[in-house]
Amino acid sequence: MAESPPPPPVEDLAPEEAPAAPGRAGLRGRALLIGVIAVALVASAVALDRVGAAGLGSTASNAASGAWFCPHGGGEGWTAWVTVANPGRSEVALRFTTLGPHGTTGSDAVSLPPGRELAREVPAGDEAAATEVEFFGGWVGAAVVLRPASGAPGTAAMRCASASHRVWYLPDELTTPDRTSTVVVMNPFSQLAEFDVSFRSEQRTVSPGTLSPVVLGPHKTVALRVNTYALQTPGEDTMTATVVTRIGRVVAGSLDTSPGGIRAEVGVAGVEREWVLPASGYQSAALTVMNPVDARVGLTVVAQGPKRQKLVSSVEGFSVPPQSVATFDVTSLAGAGTLATTTNDRGFVAALRLVGVNGDPAAQSGATGPARSWLVLPATPPDGGRNVLVVQNPGNAEARLTVTLLGPDGTVTTPSRLASATVPPGRTVSFALPTEGPALSAVVVGSNPVVAAMAGTVPQGYAMTLGMPMSG
Repeated sequence: MAESPPPPPVEDLAPEEAPAAPGRAGLRGRALLIGVIAVALVASAVALDRVGAAGLGSTASNAASGAWFCPHGGGEGWTAWVTVANPGRSEVALRFTTLGPHGTTGSDAVSLPPGRELAREVPAGDEAAATEVEFFGGWVGAAVVLRPASGAPGTAAMRCASASHRVWYLPDELTTPDRTSTVVVMNPFSQLAEFDVSFRSEQRTVSPGTLSPVVLGPHKTVALRVNTYALQTPGEDTMTATVVTRIGRVVAGSLDTSPGGIRAEVGVAGVEREWVLPASGYQSAALTVMNPVDARVGLTVVAQGPKRQKLVSSVEGFSVPPQSVATFDVTSLAGAGTLATTTNDRGFVAALRLVGVNGDPAAQSGATGPARSWLVLPATPPDGGRNVLVVQNPGNAEARLTVTLLGPDGTVTTPSRLASATVPPGRTVSFALPTEGPALSAVVVGSNPVVAAMAGTVPQGYAMTLGMPMSG
C-alpha cells in the first residue's frame, strides 16, 4: 500500500506552556435549577423512561433531553468519576442518580454551562455500582474513570451507553486464575426486568440455570462474577458473555480486575460488518471477535499506524466459525488502530484487549464507522495524568482536523500544531494534550469522517475510551 509522509511524533505535539482558561462563571440558583428540571421531567416523562434517543453507533447531539447509563461497577475503597462535557451553545441541566443492588443511593442536580466539562465523583464501593446521568435542554456526553483502592495498580475508563437494548455482548471476560471478570447490569427504569446470561469460549457455551433468568427490580443493579460460572481452561484464550433481555430493559457493562490493573467497558449492542478501533500507548494488542450468528464470518484485519498500514490477517483473512469466538494478535505497528471488516457480508462483534507499557490492561470497544464530529472525554482521573487524543482515519482521503479543548472553566487554548492537524488516509495519529491542570475533553471535527478516542496514563495505570459521534 502507498505510504503517506509520517506525521509528527506524539511528543512534538505537546504544548510548550500551560494554556490560559477563562474564569469560572457562576451557576444558576439551586432552587431555580430544580424547578427547571421538574418542568423538564413532566414534559419528558415518557422520553426519559425509554429505550433511548440513540445507540452507541450514532449519538444524536441535537436531542433536547436524554440520559447516559454507566454500569461501571467498583469495589471496596474504589473511586469513580463521571465526566460530562457540554459542546453546545446552551446551558444544560443535569441530574446524577447513583444506583446499587438495593436501589437508588443518591441523586443530585446541577447545571453545566456551554463549552465546559464537569467531573463528578460518584459512589463506587460496590461491584454493582452504576450511575445514570439525565440531561435537559441540550446534548452532553458522559464517560467514567475508575481507580481502585489506594495502593492497588491500574485505572479504567469507559464511555456510557445512550440507550438500553434487548441484547448486550461482552466480548472479553477473562477468567484465568489471576483475573476476575464481573458483568454489571443496571435497570434504571421503573419496570421490573428479566434477562438471561450465557458465557462462551472457543471450546464451549455455558448457560447456567441460575442465570436463566435473572430478575432485577426497578432502579436496581446486579453484579455477576463470571468466574463463578466459567473458568478458562489452558486451551481457551477468550471468555465472552451475552445478556438477553426477556422482560423490561437493562444496560450491561463489565469490570475486570487482575494483579496488573483493571479494565471496564460498556457492552456492545449488536453485530456490525465493520469495526474501527483506535488505540495508542499499548505494548500489546489482541482483537477479540464474537460471531453470534449461524454462519461463518470471514474477516480482513488491517493495522493502521501513524506512518503506514499493514494487513494483519494475510490475504486469506481470518475465519470465525458460526456461534463461536476467537482472538487474534494485532500487535504489528506501534501506535496503530485496527480496522476489522467482514469479507462475506456477515455481522460480528469486536473489541481490543490492550496491555500498557507497565503491564496495566485496558479494553477498547469499536466504532461502527467514522463520523465527521466527535466528543472525546478524558481517560484519566480529573486530578491529572497524561491524555493523548487518538484519531483514526479509515477512509481514502486526508482528514483535516479542527480540535476544541473543553475544561471545567471553559474552552482552553488549543496548541497550534493540534489546531491545524491532519490525518492521512489509512492512518492513526496521536496528539498529546496539556498535562498541567485538569484532564480535558476534546471536540474533534474532520473535513472527512474519522474515529476519535482517548488514551490515558497515570502512574501504574493505562486506559482507553472511545469518543462519542455527534450529529447536528
